[in-house]
Amino acid sequence: MAKKNFPTQRVERRKAQRFETPLEVVYRHKSERKWIKTTCKNISGKGIKLFARQLFKLGDKVEVIIRSKDPNSKSFTTSCKVVWSKEIAKDRFEVGLSFIKIENRNEFIEFICKKMIDLSLTEKDKP
Repeated sequence: MAKKNFPTQRVERRKAQRFETPLEVVYRHKSERKWIKTTCKNISGKGIKLFARQLFKLGDKVEVIIRSKDPNSKSFTTSCKVVWSKEIAKDRFEVGLSFIKIENRNEFIEFICKKMIDLSLTEKDKP
């Protein structure tokens, strides 16, 4: 009997849907005072992936302030834990952070939902 070859699929293990959005963020390691401006690569209800100038260790605590370009939108302060970090270029890193605490959590959820809807609508669907 001939063996069938089936295409392999990557299994998604994340518990929350991510979406790509270039949000402006500032971050700092809990032990530092200086805030560093960057952008996130993607975000979900459970965490955020951002670009950093330093390599973090697993479990490091990081504070992140998420900002929207919309002047009517709030900023959201979060406490996060590093779940992975990798160098992508010289002195340039991607960091996966898991949310530990989110101030104004309900407003943050509303903000994320609006972002997801805006990203999924085509120009003709928008009001």
